[in-house]
Amino acid sequence: MAATDAEIALCKIDLTDGGREGGFEAAAKYNITALPHVKVYNRGGSVSVADVEKVKSYVAQAKSS
Repeated sequence: MAATDAEIALCKIDLTDGGREGGFEAAAKYNITALPHVKVYNRGGSVSVADVEKVKSYVAQAKSS
């Protein structure tokens, strides 16, 4: 979706990488409790989803708000 829509930004966090911010710390900071994990942000906050169709639905809602 991010590749075809300029209004969408994608950020990937590798939870297995012990680089700048270790995996466990990143999981705790971003409240990641299961994988795969997608968080959709809009002006009103965020929602965590894993189902592709739900991601598309939440992105559409976020873009319209």
